[in-house]
Amino acid sequence: MRKVKGISLVSLIVGIGLGTFMIIVMLQIFGATRSNYKLAQNLAELNSVLRYAEVTMTEIIKQAGYRAPDATTGELPNYTNIFQPFNSTLYGPSGSAYDTVNYPNSDDPAGVVLSYFPGENVFISEIDANNYDKLWVKFEGATDGSIRDCNDLYGVDDEVIKIRFYSRQTSVATGGTQMAYYCERQNDNEDYEYSDNPVGTVLIPADMFDTAWVRYGEDLTGNGFIDRWSLGDDVRDRNRVYAVRVAFLIHTKEDVRSQDVTQSFEIFGQPVVRTDKKIYKLHTFTIPLPNAPNYSFDSPVGTP
Repeated sequence: MRKVKGISLVSLIVGIGLGTFMIIVMLQIFGATRSNYKLAQNLAELNSVLRYAEVTMTEIIKQAGYRAPDATTGELPNYTNIFQPFNSTLYGPSGSAYDTVNYPNSDDPAGVVLSYFPGENVFISEIDANNYDKLWVKFEGATDGSIRDCNDLYGVDDEVIKIRFYSRQTSVATGGTQMAYYCERQNDNEDYEYSDNPVGTVLIPADMFDTAWVRYGEDLTGNGFIDRWSLGDDVRDRNRVYAVRVAFLIHTKEDVRSQDVTQSFEIFGQPVVRTDKKIYKLHTFTIPLPNAPNYSFDSPVGTP
């Protein structure tokens, strides 16, 4: 009777060891690939959100002060006839009165409102009056659909539009509330007060937004060049505000690091430090206004 040769115990142990080693290696490769995919996906989403926010704000802000030309003569109507200046007392939600003495920059002839209390039937925020990430822009619509709203192009002639950019807390899927950044259209001649319920188009979602800063480029010397970036309250001559600079600090939606890492930033002289497993990115962009000398944008906006 023939003997059947089998696998020795040593061979079996070696085979099991090699198989286990290969499985461990494959799991490590799979884990690394999955982590890299997660990182790439989060970074791509982060950059996409920043591009969307910049394009939207640039397209809207560079329209500041647009007035529809006269259909017969082609001439632009007087600026103050279209955008009534804030020259009377308004009352905020608390009943306090605000006027041009206390808020001299409440209305801007370039179509961008400088202070966080802009007048024009828009009241100061009782919730976060000291936040300086808000911006109002005003312009007329156009029948050819060339003027952009928060959502899309629209064609409404002879209608004054105010667009507000602002942050507000909102609920998130994981529970609780976080800040998001919005673009909101406001109709003219309507009183508006802040609300805890944000409205408008979300530019940066709450699970990615951290902080926004808005500053105004001011020409102090009258040579046509911007000398400093100021808060609206600090502007000396609102007629010489020639640009708006916006800075966003946002982060990846998910934790993409294996451990906490500290990232440091400085914007407008203000240090900002964040420590966690997310990746943060500071993005800054500048939009020249139509009243700026040598305004170079290809835009139908007329200089006030």
